[in-house]
Amino acid sequence: MFNGVQLIKILDDVLKNTGYVSDMEIAVPDVRAIYFVRKPLVLKVRNLCAFIDLPEVIMDRNTAKEYFEFIRKCLMQKYGDAFLWKELELCFIVFCEDESFKMLKEEGDKVVHKASFELNAMLGTFFINKSNYDVILQSTWGLHFSGQHLQAFKDLIFTWCNKQKEAIENNRPDI
Repeated sequence: MFNGVQLIKILDDVLKNTGYVSDMEIAVPDVRAIYFVRKPLVLKVRNLCAFIDLPEVIMDRNTAKEYFEFIRKCLMQKYGDAFLWKELELCFIVFCEDESFKMLKEEGDKVVHKASFELNAMLGTFFINKSNYDVILQSTWGLHFSGQHLQAFKDLIFTWCNKQKEAIENNRPDI
C-alpha cells in the first residue's frame, strides 16, 4: 500500500538543511506539504517544493491542464512575490493513481509545464505511480540546466521509489 508520508519525511530533512521551511497553513486543495525558501538571497530565485495528491478524477489532458493551472496560480499568489523575471522555481512531487500516471507519462509535459514562463516560474515535476512506484521527471529547460535542488530531489526520489519496488518484489512491507 502506498505511503507517501515516508518520502515527505526523507525530503523534509534535506529541504530544511538547504534553507527551506515548511508551511503548515496550506490553503491549496490536494497539496499535502509545502516547503519554500523563506528569505532567498538578493537577486536569487524563490524556491518552492509541493507534494500533491492528484485527485483520481484527473484522467484526461484537459482536466489535468486546468488542475495544474489552478495549483500553479494558487502557489504563485502566495509565494511568487519577487521582482525578477524568473520569480519562482517550483518542484512538484505528484502522487497519482495508475490511470492518471499513464496519461501524464504521455501528456505531462503539455499539461503541467504549458504556461510556466507566462507565470514567471521554472518547473520540475515528479510523477509517482502509487500502485507500482514508477516515477518520471519532467522539467522546463531552465531547471534542466540550473536546478541543483531538482537534482537533489531526483536522486532521493528515484532511490526511494526503487527501494519500494524492491520491497514489493520481496513481499516486504514498505521500507
